[in-house]
Amino acid sequence: MPTSDRLEKLRRLRNGVNWDLKEDRRQCLNKLHRLVSKWTDQIPDPRDAFRPAEIDLLLSDSLSYGTKDRVYYCRFKFLFNLMEIDYKDKPEVDEDGEPLLRRTTTLHRLARGEYKNCYSDDCVRVNIIPDVFKIYDENNYADELGLTHFHVACKFNCFKVVEKFLELGQVDPNHLVPETGDSPLHLALDNGVHFALAKLLLRKGADPNAVDAKGSTPLHAILRKFSDEDTVNGFFDICDKINKLVRVDVEDKLGQTPLQLAVANLWPKTVDRLLDRGADLSSFVFPDESLFFKSLDKSFKAVYHLNKSKLKLQYVSNALAVVERLVKGGYELDLSDVLTIMKLFAKYEFFENSDLLDSWLSFEDYSSKTKEIMLTEGLSLYDLIQLQPKETAKHLNYKDYYEFRRTQDKRWCALNARQLEACALHLCEKMSRKFFERWALDSFMELTHCRLPILCCDLIVDNLKNQDLYNICLAAAGRSS
Repeated sequence: MPTSDRLEKLRRLRNGVNWDLKEDRRQCLNKLHRLVSKWTDQIPDPRDAFRPAEIDLLLSDSLSYGTKDRVYYCRFKFLFNLMEIDYKDKPEVDEDGEPLLRRTTTLHRLARGEYKNCYSDDCVRVNIIPDVFKIYDENNYADELGLTHFHVACKFNCFKVVEKFLELGQVDPNHLVPETGDSPLHLALDNGVHFALAKLLLRKGADPNAVDAKGSTPLHAILRKFSDEDTVNGFFDICDKINKLVRVDVEDKLGQTPLQLAVANLWPKTVDRLLDRGADLSSFVFPDESLFFKSLDKSFKAVYHLNKSKLKLQYVSNALAVVERLVKGGYELDLSDVLTIMKLFAKYEFFENSDLLDSWLSFEDYSSKTKEIMLTEGLSLYDLIQLQPKETAKHLNYKDYYEFRRTQDKRWCALNARQLEACALHLCEKMSRKFFERWALDSFMELTHCRLPILCCDLIVDNLKNQDLYNICLAAAGRSS
């Protein structure tokens, strides 16, 4: 069939559609798919029969056919045929020949989540968005609310697309989304997946202190979205290289500062870095337990592939290190702050399980296995278990526990799940003992109205578990409230 005849078929098909009716467009899409699937050669350019906005609608409708179970077939129902003929969108022009770039496209609809019932977020980000960008190429369309293709590329981590927009000089790396106040840098950081795109934007002039409609800076976004401290370090490092000063004391509209978020994340290195850069401790408000819970719930999900025992050891060592850094910086903890930390132990089961430990210590291979696991030079896990809590503090500090948790001796990894948990919880108990004792002793004396000699109180506290000491602090806080 000659190309002219095929083109005429497409035009007749197009003229029979009421473009405002989705059902008409769907029927057109089905007919179009049947037609084009039979044409193995000389496929006419769709632009000769349809307007760009109409092709957008058909493309969008084709995506709405999808289901999570049939993603790969459904998303190519119309899109695949356009890709086969190397279709490229060309914007309409005004009377002066200037391109008209104010139009809602399929990319805008995808970015706004119109197909959440059809595809997972990961599928949209990894599979569909990059394919659709091949059609629009370098045309930076903006929809009626001001969301641009450049914004979409930043939001969905389309590195090459963003790079091309910036190289062509068609975009402003600080152009905000009018609707939300998000900068391109905020969008790039929003998913908490990769930092490479954020680095590119920063090098091209993105403002590291831009504030969105919620009052959040990119630093707030990193602390909320990413699951490790390396990204914060990378952010500061790149800003230093391009001579951009990062403001570290900005409060968002929730009243939260980067330092509060770093403390709630239990990121000691980040707390250090913020304090070194002038974060203000004089007005610092210790995060409430809900912020800690929100941060840790997110972190536990992000590192689900790690074993539970390793995570517990990590978070306890980090929590104690964060408290130590705040105190060293001049912050004075009160009982309310301390109870917030202690409640993490209760919620995430950081307290030692005596039954679990005792059951393991009764096994014959206990001694041989624990003697092979070295925490520091000259100190094995077996030696540590024999030490009294106060003696332990003379041999180990938080850094030792942190380094042990980080390196994870191979012999430690050879233990089974119950043995690992028993060891980890015992280490958590010993590591945090000084912290619990310090506050429980004062609370115990307050509860007894100082009627017992301090040495007697000290002896009683020495023979209690951390969970008991937590309950004493709770009781004292309840009495004083």
